[in-house]
Amino acid sequence: MALDPYERLDRDGSLSAALESVAAEFAASASPDMVAVYDRLLAWLRSGAIGLEAPRIGEPFPDFVLPDQDGRLVTLHDLTAGGPVVLSFFRGGWCPYCGLEMAAIERARPAIVAAGGQIVGITPEIHGYARETMELRRLGYRLLVDIDNGLALSLGIVFRLPTDAVEGYKSRSVDLEPRQGNGAWMLPVPATFVVDREAIVRLAFVEPDYRVRLDPEALIDTVKTL
Repeated sequence: MALDPYERLDRDGSLSAALESVAAEFAASASPDMVAVYDRLLAWLRSGAIGLEAPRIGEPFPDFVLPDQDGRLVTLHDLTAGGPVVLSFFRGGWCPYCGLEMAAIERARPAIVAAGGQIVGITPEIHGYARETMELRRLGYRLLVDIDNGLALSLGIVFRLPTDAVEGYKSRSVDLEPRQGNGAWMLPVPATFVVDREAIVRLAFVEPDYRVRLDPEALIDTVKTL
């Protein structure tokens, strides 16, 4: 049985170490053909321009209107009225790398809140999957639903999965169509931003490799400066 993300973080000692252990376990358990599929996907993502148009430090983060996990509409303006905001894009609760990042950010939440900040996760999961993810990962912060990856697309942090990767996901019982409500098979790359009360970006992290995530200590440090 796979380790719970919190248990894995305890065992491995850090988010980066836990992410590396998940990647190593996949490489050891999957067929060589399957490993090759994802190696090609990662090489393709690294070679492209994904994320180059995302907001950078000192630039405004675009306002948005998204429903949360309970269907309540939320704007960035609503959020920043309460102080600095951590915005982190997740592929979904099905993703083991996202599960670890969600758990690591949850563990950083008390320090971020104590520094006057708040946390919001953003996921393309609809039809109650966002609520399911929130409960599964035991999150104390809300999730917003990025319907059809609209916000992520506007930031240039989305890619369409190639056919062999789609088949690879399906062979591992991951079907994005019901989770996202469409057949586009599009996913955001890991992306985390900290925006201040004026919606200016104070930290920006965009990474084509979905196995690499930002250390939550950077979020704590940034929010403390605000």
